[in-house]
Amino acid sequence: MENQFKPNLPERTSGSMRVAGVTPKKEKEILSREKTELFDKQAWYLGEKEKTPENLEVINGVLENLSQFIKKYGGIMPPITSDHVHILDYNSMGPQQKECLGEYEGRYIPAKQSVIAVINKEQVDNNLTLARVIGHELIHFAGFQSITANLKKRSLSFRVGGVNTLVGKGDEKEYYFTYLNEAITEELTEKFEKKYFSLIPGLSEDTKIRNREKEKIKGGDNRTAADTTKSKLEGNEYLKGRKKLKEIIKEIQLKNPRQFDSEEDVFNVFAEAYFTGKRLMLAKLIEKTYGEGSFRKLGEETKARVSPSKFKN
Repeated sequence: MENQFKPNLPERTSGSMRVAGVTPKKEKEILSREKTELFDKQAWYLGEKEKTPENLEVINGVLENLSQFIKKYGGIMPPITSDHVHILDYNSMGPQQKECLGEYEGRYIPAKQSVIAVINKEQVDNNLTLARVIGHELIHFAGFQSITANLKKRSLSFRVGGVNTLVGKGDEKEYYFTYLNEAITEELTEKFEKKYFSLIPGLSEDTKIRNREKEKIKGGDNRTAADTTKSKLEGNEYLKGRKKLKEIIKEIQLKNPRQFDSEEDVFNVFAEAYFTGKRLMLAKLIEKTYGEGSFRKLGEETKARVSPSKFKN
């Protein structure tokens, strides 16, 4: 099956691509303000370190290849530079930062239009692992995003990121599809790593070593050290999300062999929804496979209450 995504999306000047509930003119004004006030003016975080030449080689290598990678799925890369990636020393971070970061090694911060990666924490102390963390968070950054604007307060709030969607109001707010969204992001990260990391000068030697280690593993768990570390830190809900995604993809392909030649073709539908915000085909496939109302049910089963934009400077 040939996948050629042709999204009808506006020119992308920052992470956000749509503003809900406003006129096209007001949307353009809001997106322009976000670019000038957030995207173009990166904050300096407590605990942030100056990037080394080695850091910059890795970050720029990831950025140079990511735009080409996401085009396959209809994605449009924001004009991200190395300035949007912030490397923090965990031991120098503030208590609120550590609490928000939790067990993870990185975050995409929509409210700041930036990515953070934390070193001196767990195993994020080598180029390959750091590149994987940065790649994962930059894929979040490159995913479809929409915001809600409070025109009276001149404030913006996160609404959709990838397939992660805000539902409800006030204290009843929840983010549907959160763990499914993370599963899609991680699958994309693995595909990106496999195809491009060996082409990045700062990663090529580490990638060769990793691949040799992988070849030595006979049967059982065939993941890389970076994968294993990531899984340990993801937590049970994230692992369940990945398992759920694989189960759904397999069942859709088995029930629709004429439409999808492979499970990869099915995953492409998830990825297109993730990068373009167009979920109709994905929703129809889920409903066709599991019955009416199953798409919303999937959102509920993979929801979270935690906002993805709480991280403080």
